[in-house]
Parts: sequence; structure tokens; C-alpha cells
Amino acid sequence: MAETVSDSIAIAAPVEDILAVVLDFASYPQWNRDVKEAEVLETDKHGRATLVRYRVDARVRVVGYTLAYDHSELPQRLSWSLTDGDLEDLQGSYAFAARDGITEVTYRLRIEPGFPLPSMLRRRAERRIIDGALAGLKARVEEDRG
Repeated sequence: MAETVSDSIAIAAPVEDILAVVLDFASYPQWNRDVKEAEVLETDKHGRATLVRYRVDARVRVVGYTLAYDHSELPQRLSWSLTDGDLEDLQGSYAFAARDGITEVTYRLRIEPGFPLPSMLRRRAERRIIDGALAGLKARVEEDRG
């Protein structure tokens, strides 16, 4: 059974600036080294992506999957869940807590690849996903604000 893993990073920007990057799914390949393609398939009445298809270099193999996004808790939280693809299960979220011009961004991930993966490689893959999601996000937001 998959465990939830998480980590946080402080970004010197307001939540709105961070959300502008997070919600621009088509630009993920520009700042997340493992995302090779991201295509918005559906949007809600506000123009926000609700269904996005990805192709990701998972190091052990390239995987494709589609995520459904839940915007109901914005601007505090954005969550997602797997709808189909090469993985058995994938769920996660970004949570945002702003204070004094700094936003703490917490990334949570639960992934079940659906194919054999030794625990050491699994932990390494989870760490790589989280690092790409947080460090890549921080670099992109700070670059955009630059």
C-alpha cells in the first residue's frame, strides 16, 4: 500500500504569484525537469484546468497519466487524483500558508506505480518528484518575480 510523503519549502512570494505558476499546467515542462508534456484536456467555468494529461520521465520508464484537479479549496489548497494512465494510483496536493511576504508551500504525494519497484528506488523516485515539484516551483516563481 502506498504511503503519503510530503515536504515543504518557503517561497518569497504571495500565494497569488505561486498559484499563477502552479495553475499554468502547460508550462510544467519548462520548470519541472521530469515533466516532458502537459496537456490541459478540460477546464471549469472559470477557465481553470480540471483534467490534465502528462508524460513524465520516471527514470525507470516514461509514464503517461491523467490527473483530475480539485480547485474547491483554493487559495489554501489544490489537490489532484489519477483518472487513468500507466500508474495504479496517484493523489496529491499543494497547500499554501502565507505570512509576512513568505509562502510556505507543502507538497503531499501518494503514488502506487502498479509495477514492481524496490523500496530504495521507490523512495528515491518519491524524493525526486517532490524536489522537482518544490524546488522547481520556487525557482520558477522567483525567476518570474525577478
